[in-house]
Amino acid sequence: MPFTAPRRPLVAAGWMGGGALLALVWSALSPETYAQITRHSWFRSPSGFTLTHLATQGLMTVFFLSVGLELSREFLGGHRRHFGAPVLAALGGMAGAGLCAAGAGEIFHHSALTRGWSVPMATDVAFALAALAFVGPGLPKGLRNFILTLALADDFFSVIVVSATTSSHLHVLYLVAGVVVLAAAILLRHRVPGLPLALVVTSALWWIFFRAGVEPALAGALGGLLAVPSRRTVHLEALSTRLTSDLVLPLFAFVASGLAWPQIRGAGTLIGLVVLVRVVGKVLGITVVGVLARRLGLPLELRVVHVLGASLLCAMGFTVPLLVAGRLFGAASTTYGAFAAGLDLATVVGGVLGVLVLRRYSTPTGHETPVPPSPQ
Repeated sequence: MPFTAPRRPLVAAGWMGGGALLALVWSALSPETYAQITRHSWFRSPSGFTLTHLATQGLMTVFFLSVGLELSREFLGGHRRHFGAPVLAALGGMAGAGLCAAGAGEIFHHSALTRGWSVPMATDVAFALAALAFVGPGLPKGLRNFILTLALADDFFSVIVVSATTSSHLHVLYLVAGVVVLAAAILLRHRVPGLPLALVVTSALWWIFFRAGVEPALAGALGGLLAVPSRRTVHLEALSTRLTSDLVLPLFAFVASGLAWPQIRGAGTLIGLVVLVRVVGKVLGITVVGVLARRLGLPLELRVVHVLGASLLCAMGFTVPLLVAGRLFGAASTTYGAFAAGLDLATVVGGVLGVLVLRRYSTPTGHETPVPPSPQ
């Protein structure tokens, strides 16, 4: 299409990094006030609305909407053949992390990790894209879309796994309603203008997911994916991108990055195992399956080293993983605190290594790296 929405990756990365650093320092120096601001209800009900709810369940919908709109534009712009490899790689990363967690739990006799095998599976799209902004020019054009598709796919699949294996409060009737809304949107997507369809589907699915016990922010991605691109949807993508970089991601990083430091004392083994599972299991799963998908003939115009760098960036994140940990162990437990610390450390390790690998193999001129075509 002859028009695109502007990206602001460096701005988003800077604000997001600042929010994460503020959270880590604040939660270390004054954990009570940090918890008061981010975790305590704004209302008298113990299940009332918090700043964390606003960021993760509310405003992150805007981020996922912008991601969905971008992927829809790429998909209908002739890149649909390139979606198979990252989706398979997402499944490989999930399997690698889950199997590694279960195996490490058995080997080291750590029942929390065995029980929480599904915790480390998902990726944070926001952190992965923010880290990618630090790499600079010279990377293959398809790398951003590979990471976008992979991270979004494993978020969706992880939510499905979590809902099927850990949730005792899943409301099937609402899920059926969600399927009906999706089916209707698919049938009408070429008859209804993209902008109203995106907004209506996102709003309806957000409420349905919230009532069903599924992460509601993911509704934004589905609403964006189903919208047929037009100038109005691109304007919406530009608006949501600006709002995301200036408000959503910094606030998300602030509420998600703080640690309950007293909870993690004496939990060094579990913290280290979580880092190992994320950085080794997920990276191996994504890289091996990604390369295998290319050898099977799926279009993937990335070198192995670029797939490796992308997989390291996909080891970042804790939004959906912490949602799973909270359901399994309770947000006030020591085990939850250890998982949070491990996911934080894995995010730093994966982000730094991923940026270093991709910077090392980027072209200084900013031109795309030539990649031989996938074998047919």
